[in-house]
Amino acid sequence: MTIQTQTPPWSKRLSKPIHIEIFGRSYALQGETDQDYAQELAAFVDAKMHEIAEHAKGSPYSKLVVLAAINIAHELFQLKNDRKTHEAIVGGKALGIIERIEEQFEAFHLKNTPPSRLDNSIDL
Repeated sequence: MTIQTQTPPWSKRLSKPIHIEIFGRSYALQGETDQDYAQELAAFVDAKMHEIAEHAKGSPYSKLVVLAAINIAHELFQLKNDRKTHEAIVGGKALGIIERIEEQFEAFHLKNTPPSRLDNSIDL
């Protein structure tokens, strides 16, 4: 009899480490992503760090990291809010279009239904 044991998911290595550089420091990332995407993310964070460093000259690295994280989070929240606004606008316009289509369909249906079919209702 063979007993099979499962390796816990947190103990599995998912991929080879991906090496990136942000603000002159090297990092090794471990996970399921491709090299190009990881490099693109690192370049974005690096650019944000340099942008903040220009406005906060002489600030320690830890402060720049926090300010970059806050700025990136702010951009993310703005994009989420913009998306919600646009979804509401598009949803409202779609609802208006659907209502107009239904009105046109109803008008077309009434216009093209023989009178004998329209008067077949029974009042109780």
